[in-house]
This record gives sequence, structure tokens and C-alpha cells, in this order.
Amino acid sequence: MDLNFFKDRTGKRWFYVQYNNQIIAVALLSQLTHRGWLLKFLIAAPESPRGTTEFLVSSIFQKLRSESCHFLTCGIVPAESLGEIIGLGKASAWLVRFLFKVTKKIFKLNWRKFYWLKFHPKTEPCYLLFSNPKMSINDIRAVLKALKYEF
Repeated sequence: MDLNFFKDRTGKRWFYVQYNNQIIAVALLSQLTHRGWLLKFLIAAPESPRGTTEFLVSSIFQKLRSESCHFLTCGIVPAESLGEIIGLGKASAWLVRFLFKVTKKIFKLNWRKFYWLKFHPKTEPCYLLFSNPKMSINDIRAVLKALKYEF
């Protein structure tokens, strides 16, 4: 069986990071409009160097910016319920909340959440600490260099 995940597909774009002749991170974008994209998924191997996903995302931003992309959105999971609604009356707000619940049920929007939870995702915060609260251009350049961002 010949599998080629990166084969040309209309409306899809693959971005990946290769390190030591191995692909260690992958992102898939789906076209929403002429100049808008959806980041469907972004995944990195557990043994990939720190900053790999950040490097991949910044590379995607750089490429889309060069193409005059209007927006990039993430494939997020819908909230359990709507928060505060401003600018609508009580009846309209109730109707919007009702339509939100019905739409989630009809289109099974929670299934995406259940799908991702089966992989037991974990998030780990990453922080950059600077001894001086004022950042200089050299500080910014050092961070970009550490993330392997090309000038």
C-alpha cells in the first residue's frame, strides 16, 4: 500500500519539521476562504526538541503573511455553553442559547472533543524569564535565534 500524506490535495496544506532526516512535527491547514485557513491539527513527537511546535507555528505565520492571508483560525472545540451575551434582549439571548445547543447536537460538535481526549493530551506551559523587565532588540533576536527563526 502506497501512502502519501503530503500529496497535493485541493484546499489542504501540510507543514512539517524535519530533524535528523525524520519528520518530528506536522501541521495540517484547510482552506476556508480564498485568503483564510483553519489549523486542523498540530502534533509533535514527544522526543522533539523544545520549541519545535512554536517554530512550526511561526513558520506557518511567516508563510501565510507572505501570501497576504487574511486570517488563520484553530480547529477548536465549542464551549459547553455560551457565556455572557451583550446587546440582545432576554428572548433573543434565550433563542441564541437554544440554537447553540441544538446546533451542537445536530452536528455532533462534541465528538471532536471526545476524539482528542482519547489520546490523553497534556499541555505544559513554557515560559521565558528575563532578568530585566525591559526587553532590548538583542533580547528579541536571541529568543528568535533560540527558536531557530530565520531573519
